[in-house]
Amino acid sequence: MKLHRFKRGDTIVEVLLAIAIVSAVLAGAYVTTNRSLRVGRDAQEASEALELAEGQIERIKSLSAQPIVGKDIYSPSLAGFCITSSLEIVTISNLAAIDSYDVKCKSSFYSIGVEKITDKRYVARVQWPGIINNETRKIELVYRVQE
Repeated sequence: MKLHRFKRGDTIVEVLLAIAIVSAVLAGAYVTTNRSLRVGRDAQEASEALELAEGQIERIKSLSAQPIVGKDIYSPSLAGFCITSSLEIVTISNLAAIDSYDVKCKSSFYSIGVEKITDKRYVARVQWPGIINNETRKIELVYRVQE
């Protein structure tokens, strides 16, 4: 009977090296997937914000085409405002401060406002806290009411 003095197998160093390589590959896959999901979510948020701004422009068009008593978007005292789905005009005192927006001018975590630039020119602005770099994101659409 012959005894084998040396058994062939993996040493602890080889096993640790294999674990380190697998861990590095998995970490790289995680980082790539996470970044891809964040960019995709950021694009989705921007798309939703654009739809909200377009909705404000459509409401301005509606109110300018068929003025409703008490809902005058041409009022000289009206600087910052938003228009609700029921065509209610809500005044916003400070368009730059997201926290100052009326609850009627918010949709989930978007802050919606319209600024009157000139007599017939408006900027619809939607702001929200971005997920990339935690910066405030915004979309602005400019609209000029046709005569």
